[in-house]
Amino acid sequence: MKTSLCIAFFIVLSSSSFAQCDSLAQVQAADDTLFAVTSDSTYDPTKYILPNEISPFYTFDLQEDSVRFKYRVGEFALNSRWVYLETWCHDKQYNFDVQGDSARWDYTNAELSNISRTKTFALAPSDTVSFYREYFWLDKTTNSYNTSKFVSSNSISVVVELVNAENGLRLTLLDSMHIASTGSNQPCVVSWKPAIARIARQATSIEDTVSAYMQVRVATGGSNAGTFMRYDMLRTSFSKTHLADAGWQDYARNVAEDNNCSQSCTFLAEPLANPRGIQVSIAPGQTAVDALTIFDINGNVLNTTTLPTSSPYTVSVTSSGVYVVVGFKAGSPICTVVTYVQ
Repeated sequence: MKTSLCIAFFIVLSSSSFAQCDSLAQVQAADDTLFAVTSDSTYDPTKYILPNEISPFYTFDLQEDSVRFKYRVGEFALNSRWVYLETWCHDKQYNFDVQGDSARWDYTNAELSNISRTKTFALAPSDTVSFYREYFWLDKTTNSYNTSKFVSSNSISVVVELVNAENGLRLTLLDSMHIASTGSNQPCVVSWKPAIARIARQATSIEDTVSAYMQVRVATGGSNAGTFMRYDMLRTSFSKTHLADAGWQDYARNVAEDNNCSQSCTFLAEPLANPRGIQVSIAPGQTAVDALTIFDINGNVLNTTTLPTSSPYTVSVTSSGVYVVVGFKAGSPICTVVTYVQ
């Protein structure tokens, strides 16, 4: 029996405006009562949900004739504390008319991006910002999640950036993914991290405490540039459950294996089975990257190697799963290789 989330708030919302946009639903107090219900709406008093396991999410949805693409992002955090979302309304749907059950284009992609951000927070040079994100697509011709087929007249781009709240300028690009438009089957995906990943970055780009926020930007291009919808929702422990799930890990691995987009990386990463590890080979004399960092799917740094170094070299890993090797130049990510260790 499938378990879903039910939140019981001992708060009376008297204002009609809250009924239209409940932005306070994303904030959980330590004494809120949270419990699970089964699919038939029966309460299960034995399954409690901790308030700090619940966070607000944005789900961006792009629908075309042949494909439906979704990008879910949430669990924004500063160090170990949640960062809440600035323009977020519980169960609100943007660019969609619920009563008419049809699209309604009130926001362009740029306008939707401008209201898809966290609240402002004080960021110190030693702080770490993080979030969880996942993207996937449905092949409408077969109504299946087929990683080897992506037919779209649109190119799709999604980035998450850290922004200086005082001047609106980008401090750091935290994450980036792009899928090229194609009329053939195989997709061309350029992404820094696997299709499901927790992203974390220390604020090394600043020298003093600043006011900042994290922002999600969506864009499309091509002959028939489409417009995203957005759905605002609460989710429970998405990163904990999805990153540990074999099915989601297989999906991330299949996206990487079915990718028909070659990068001009000056290094290779190959999985080793016994003992488990990753072997990294570097092109002789290359200067494109000056450091290589290996991450697991949870965003944990397993190894950082400064170049030049002997090649190939091996890094041991303790468990099977998806790993990503990122080449950096002067602190900025240049190229990514995703590998799967059995």
